[in-house]
Amino acid sequence: MFKLSSSYKPNTKLQFDYDILSKLTKQDEVSDLYRESYIQGTAAAESILTTKKQNPNSINQNLSLYYTQNDKNIFAVEIQHLYQDENPFYNANLQTQPFVLTDYVSGQNRNDLNQNRFVKTNKIDAKFDYYYMVTPKTNFNLTIGNTYSHQNFNSHIFQILDNGVTNDLTSAENNNQVQYDFNDVFLGLHYKMLTGKFTFTPGVSVHYYDMNNGQLGSSLNQSFVRFLPDLFALYQIKKSESLTYNFSLSNDFTDINKLAEGYVFSNYNNLFRGNRALENATSQVYSLRYFKYNMFNFENIFANASYTKKVDAVKSRADFIGINQSTTPYNSNLADETMAAMGGYGRSFLKNYKASANASLNWSKFNNIQNNNQATTESFTQSYTVKVSTNYKNMPNLELGYNWINNKYSGATFITEKPFAKLDYYFLKSFSFVTEYEFYHYYNAAKTINNEYDFLSASLIYQKKNSKWEYKVAATNILNTVALNEDSFSQFSTRTSQYTVQPRYIVFSLKYNL
Repeated sequence: MFKLSSSYKPNTKLQFDYDILSKLTKQDEVSDLYRESYIQGTAAAESILTTKKQNPNSINQNLSLYYTQNDKNIFAVEIQHLYQDENPFYNANLQTQPFVLTDYVSGQNRNDLNQNRFVKTNKIDAKFDYYYMVTPKTNFNLTIGNTYSHQNFNSHIFQILDNGVTNDLTSAENNNQVQYDFNDVFLGLHYKMLTGKFTFTPGVSVHYYDMNNGQLGSSLNQSFVRFLPDLFALYQIKKSESLTYNFSLSNDFTDINKLAEGYVFSNYNNLFRGNRALENATSQVYSLRYFKYNMFNFENIFANASYTKKVDAVKSRADFIGINQSTTPYNSNLADETMAAMGGYGRSFLKNYKASANASLNWSKFNNIQNNNQATTESFTQSYTVKVSTNYKNMPNLELGYNWINNKYSGATFITEKPFAKLDYYFLKSFSFVTEYEFYHYYNAAKTINNEYDFLSASLIYQKKNSKWEYKVAATNILNTVALNEDSFSQFSTRTSQYTVQPRYIVFSLKYNL
């Protein structure tokens, strides 16, 4: 990574900022897994070897100019440019043939599948803002901007036969040569008003969108105009207490990866094919936030709630053959919905004690097509945490807590109970000792999964006052726990997994502060 930042402020009225960030990356991933499959009714275990390699590069530039002409007129210009070059290579070597592809040679001892991809992106965002201060408490904001993106996407699938000969899959369905241009020209107007304890900022922007993708010897163009309103409202109840509301309507666009109509391997058992006729989705987002803080007893209360509804969302049409999956995107005529809420309360009491309670709720509903049937999946996650702690200066400080998580997916429920403790002690004016313990009870509603495991870590630091030397010994996974559990939810499936974790290890470190 390389970053250069600069700032020029010749006077209080003018400021010019510029920075550039460059990233050069090399990524290699090799995996080896075993699975049990059924071939003509007979169970057989096979090894699957996969390799992923890529050297993505990017350059990101940002330029900002702010000019205050006088108390009434303020100008701002912001420009961002991104150049990105990606070249992911994928190889899967397995015994069974996962998909039927044109020009593919079947009957090999091993199926050695390879795929080259090249994606280049050139994107520029430019925006000009003008603020006119009508009064000290009201102003108009005029925005003129443009977002332009140019992308190239090339991909090619080939097979290595048992004798080492390369078999190129030259048919159009196994290759991509795509060019995609996206242009958004917009004009926005906002009015900000402060009255009493209230702040209102209603606004609207009008966008002209123009998109063109060329592939398979032809071009497809889409263009339209869209009005997008938004609203920000703030009720400043007190200096340390506020209520905030946000609403926005936005257009969501896909990129070239989902428009390329040739096959692309997402994984050894997942074949993806894009759809050049995809249209944009529209999202409605509502959010409400409450915050209160009392500096005398450190009481803090917060609550957030949000709701998102996405119409014409880009979804996946999936066809399953066993565990092998072939997907293609489409615009759904059913809306996706998500809701989230979280809140917490905490305060100190009896001078040296603190207590807090937090809760979070997340619900989602997604619609897809699976094996030509409409499939609706829902998830509902609940998490509750309570904890108490001490706050002594010359005595050990202890924190005790309990966390309960319930993940309910379509057809499955997983529960995690986690009591935890932390001890922090600074003693003899030079030593600091910290230890943490977590106990997990992980199970599902059907009790077919019921696991218990725990983790213990500790560290001891020695550093004399005003000394530049620090000595530290730290131990992780002291109890030498072997594995942990995790569950996840996708729009097509629910999964619970057990992962091997790094065994117990101890680190001795020496640090010198320059």
